[in-house]
Amino acid sequence: MIEHNEINFQQFNTSASPRELAPSIRFLIRTIRFLKPGETAYKLEFYERFLNYLRVIGLTALVNNQDSLDKLNAKAPTFSHSFQEFLLHFGIIKQQNGRWIKNPKYIHFGENQLIALMEENKNPVNVNLTPGEQRLVDDFLFVRDLIKKYRQPDTDFKHIKKHGKTWEKLLKTNKLDYEIRLSETLFHLWKFQSESKIRSPFDEAYYTESGRSAFRNFTQPLFQKYIQKLADSIQPVKVFDLGCGYGNYVELVRETLPHSKVTGVEINPEVYKITRDKFADDPNVEIVNTDFFELQSGAKYDFVLMNYVLFYFSREDQKRVPEKAASLLNEGGSIILCQYFSGIESLKEQLAEKQKEWTFFKKIVMHYSDKILYANTLWNDCVDTFSSAVQWDLFLKDLQESELYIRSMTHADPYYYSLFVEIKKLS
Repeated sequence: MIEHNEINFQQFNTSASPRELAPSIRFLIRTIRFLKPGETAYKLEFYERFLNYLRVIGLTALVNNQDSLDKLNAKAPTFSHSFQEFLLHFGIIKQQNGRWIKNPKYIHFGENQLIALMEENKNPVNVNLTPGEQRLVDDFLFVRDLIKKYRQPDTDFKHIKKHGKTWEKLLKTNKLDYEIRLSETLFHLWKFQSESKIRSPFDEAYYTESGRSAFRNFTQPLFQKYIQKLADSIQPVKVFDLGCGYGNYVELVRETLPHSKVTGVEINPEVYKITRDKFADDPNVEIVNTDFFELQSGAKYDFVLMNYVLFYFSREDQKRVPEKAASLLNEGGSIILCQYFSGIESLKEQLAEKQKEWTFFKKIVMHYSDKILYANTLWNDCVDTFSSAVQWDLFLKDLQESELYIRSMTHADPYYYSLFVEIKKLS
């Protein structure tokens, strides 16, 4: 955990240009991919292919929105900021003579035949492609093969020709569980429309299971450590969980802090009933079904948890959430936010350095997580399950206007994909 006197969190803005790995690290990655010395090498192979998979999806979305570059060059107010960031940081667009153009490296990714064949999971063998473009296609189909095998274990790989048994084992042992589910989700970005929402192809249970997978595999042990440290001198601890869902964090708080009292608010009536019944025998847990802004309770809390909930609020409501959350705090209390933000690579690098984790390997895994975040942010913006992606610069502005500041921060997973952010009132 790093405090504000060690890093001035408010001084960091989102990245203006793409960040890439040093040539020496790129060479190391190529060597490891070639030798494949163990499981880590296969995960590295997957992430390299996953980035190209997302490039293909981005190129398809750009082709399907043919007026996008005209709107971007005209600085149209309706043009999606997150779409622009995604295209830029994946190298799909670039500036030439002061105008945005599609990267000439991908000249053939405008042919309808190519896109149609890939949507049907077919290799476009009769389409004239450069070697770089063919690599994108191969990697796209490779990831699609893994997704199909994940969902239908009895099917054979169609495009994976080497090390099939190893990839199958990684799927069976859930070593790529969260990654494949994310690949499956982000595939639907190819439906992106600049001025309308994508109808989500997934139901509430799908997102719940993805959230549980991420929580179980990445977030849980780090949250326990963080909340224990913050609550070290507070007994009994009173905790409010905004958007508590199925109670993952409620359960973990009760397990980690046995003297805690927890109130969870969940607006979805079906989810509320399941979670209420789950904790029916615990007198120290209360689950409430209401809109957060309509909550009238006069109770005060030591911690208000906000775990992956901000993107369910509209941009206008995101401005109101911090102030409302702060009104629920006891004197000296904290808002604990768990959230991901794209575009804050430099901040996360400094955070890793201060926590003595800025190793050679960490540079590699954070590079992949930072890139993927641009796609995930776009998903939060363009699918109807969510309201509006959370932008770091606007988030900082909202805190300032609510007279709040970031007191401490740490990583919420080994990849620094998400962060735990402690927020307090200005004294």
